[in-house]
Amino acid sequence: IESTGNFYSLDDIRNMTIVSRTGEHFRLADIAEIEESYQTPPSNKMRIDGKPAVGIAISTIPTGNVVDMAEAVKLEIDHFAETMPEGFELQTIYDQGYESAVANQGFILNLIISVVTVVAILLFFIGFKNGILIGSGLVFSIFATLIVMLSQGIALQRMSLAAIIIAMGMLVDNAIVVSDSALVNMQRGMRKRVAILRACSSTSLPLLAATVIAILTFLPIYYSPHITGELLSSLVVVVGVSLMFSWVFALTQTPFFIQEFVRRPRPNELKAALFAGKYYDKFRSALRWVIRHRYATIGCMVIMLVLSAWSFKFIPKVFVPALDKQYFTLDMWLPEGTRIEETDKMVMDMAEYIRGQEETEMVSTYVGRTPPRYYLSNVSFGPQSNYAQILVKCKTSKLSRQLHARLQDSVSLKFPEPLIKVNKFELSPLTEAVIEARFLGPDPAVLDSLVGQAIEIMRRNPKVADARNEWGNMSMVIRPVYDPVKAGALGITKASMMESVKSINDGLPVGVYRDNEKKVPVLLKSGNVDITDAHSLGDFSIWNGERSAPLSQVTERIETTWEFPQVRTYNRQLSMAANKVNPVANVSPKIIVAAIPPKATSNNSGTIPKMVVVAAINTGRVRETVASIIEEYRSIPLRCCTLISSISTITFLIIIPSNPSQPAIGKKPKSKPVKSIPTAIPIKDKGRTQRMMTGSRKLPNSPTRITTNARNANGKYLAMACIASP
Repeated sequence: IESTGNFYSLDDIRNMTIVSRTGEHFRLADIAEIEESYQTPPSNKMRIDGKPAVGIAISTIPTGNVVDMAEAVKLEIDHFAETMPEGFELQTIYDQGYESAVANQGFILNLIISVVTVVAILLFFIGFKNGILIGSGLVFSIFATLIVMLSQGIALQRMSLAAIIIAMGMLVDNAIVVSDSALVNMQRGMRKRVAILRACSSTSLPLLAATVIAILTFLPIYYSPHITGELLSSLVVVVGVSLMFSWVFALTQTPFFIQEFVRRPRPNELKAALFAGKYYDKFRSALRWVIRHRYATIGCMVIMLVLSAWSFKFIPKVFVPALDKQYFTLDMWLPEGTRIEETDKMVMDMAEYIRGQEETEMVSTYVGRTPPRYYLSNVSFGPQSNYAQILVKCKTSKLSRQLHARLQDSVSLKFPEPLIKVNKFELSPLTEAVIEARFLGPDPAVLDSLVGQAIEIMRRNPKVADARNEWGNMSMVIRPVYDPVKAGALGITKASMMESVKSINDGLPVGVYRDNEKKVPVLLKSGNVDITDAHSLGDFSIWNGERSAPLSQVTERIETTWEFPQVRTYNRQLSMAANKVNPVANVSPKIIVAAIPPKATSNNSGTIPKMVVVAAINTGRVRETVASIIEEYRSIPLRCCTLISSISTITFLIIIPSNPSQPAIGKKPKSKPVKSIPTAIPIKDKGRTQRMMTGSRKLPNSPTRITTNARNANGKYLAMACIASP
């Protein structure tokens, strides 16, 4: 039995008959608007150079070659571009095939240069014939390693090629030992065959032990449970295989080549004494001197060891260096609870600013979540309506480094509201924070208190910027408390209440519309609904299919509360961390609102500004600037306090009285106290207001008293900081 009645067009939905409670029949189009559109609000958005875009991520199969795949995709893109409608275009944002080809070419060139360099050094120090003999063993070891890589499916990629380069110097050690031992035996008068066999038998096990030890030094990387083990696993395998092949060829190919191509010295060519000559004599003299002055030698060695350990602090600690690419990214977070439309507007302004830089070639933005993973170390965020990422492509890698450094210092001051993190492209996975203090426990309030203390400690350090709570800030939640007695009398269940509330914003799924081979969900959304607070939500009608009632009649109360939109756990426990996201920018604090007249004194008759705002991205630099202002205005009673004006900016408010005859700081005023000077700072939620005022600080010796209040004005919360004399 096959039934019909599926929706195949919008008209099918419009013509659907609705029967009212009184038995009247209506077409759905008579009481509702039916239209096909995208999801509102959208979960994520994408733009390329300011134009709306849809991204297509293409990945290679496990056994495929990314370079070949990229070339085939490029041909298909060129084919599609010829048939695209007017106004549409296909554009490649990140071509991993091209990047891999360039990287492999560079590594192969480095590999060839390494082989040539090693062989050239051998030719210079041990002679042409012996250098060619040992150098051929190096080439054989590399070729044998490549054969094993092919059979085991290890591709020629950055790590596998780097392994061969790393092992290059060790691959000739075994052959040098066997060759030198055989030549020394022949210099002692042994027959060639006996000399070769004696050299192999006496050195085979020691060389095997040394080779195994060298391989074992890399083994912990392979078994690392971290992403490092996955990233560097091919390096360990290739190093191990190549070193074992060097030992095998040292005991097989090297003796054969000595037997066939190296001539045994004639009796008149034998040296009277081995290891004789001016260089050996100088070495023996130096060795005797060192042994005679052994205490001085040991002392010098200890001093050199200490100096070398001390000098390590000047060496950058980078396990895996940044990639030399023409790309970099910016991660941006607005306060939790921000609508995606506001995030989109902010990131468009930021992208326009970056696009105006002369180094920029292309800017693509992703709002709500990161794009699909287009390279191994990419870190994913989202879905979060307050998050956005900007991918910047510069004209060259050199210009990319210059723009990256400039934005690292300036973008947070240009856009002080969001938290901004400027990232390089690195081989190792990017960390969410540079420094992190993590707390575990069952109570979010206690965790929030501990993290707040940790953040305050971090902000006191002038080297720390953008210290924040990993969970973000709290956002407002309107929570209807279901009353089963009142709702039961009206025949409205809790499910009916939640379905009706869901139709206000996201929409309630009520069916599926078949658009050819696609299945499109049909959402029921309430129209002309303006919910601004708990009172207006209480007037919203709840419908159970037969009757309706206001939400306030089926609930005990409609409460407004605050909660963290995202909660993280670690080992099944609530986990909250205070972390430092960015390094300190090399920029001076910014003075906003008013400039300060130079060298103002109590006798100055000029106009003194009433308020000066000093802003920067870390507390230490702001305090330095404020201290210099106080020193300059030491004859005037300044009123100062600290406010967290945004996620990433620390701001000092300096109130300068218009009457310069006030007593200096530290002296009690004889006249009446100065009236409170209210300073309103609009923010987006009450939770931020409370934490902002809790984290306020006074400067030393300042007679400032801070009283705070948070109230709602036109739908926005204002943090009132009243600065007054005690």
